[in-house]
Amino acid sequence: MVSDALESGDLFEDDFLDILSDLLDRTTPEHYTGAKPPQRSYETVIKGMDLFAFSVRSQILDRPYS
Repeated sequence: MVSDALESGDLFEDDFLDILSDLLDRTTPEHYTGAKPPQRSYETVIKGMDLFAFSVRSQILDRPYS
């Protein structure tokens, strides 16, 4: 989410905590859009960990984030 928004120019580093807080405050289990069971990560740092995908609309940016 962060890298996509930074690359698109929609997000500045100073805005990140406000947007993340907004998304986390409103995210509920009903926003889960991932696989059941969750897929496993292949990224080196979190390899083998479950990935829990959520899709929530940011009120600050007025667009969905997944």
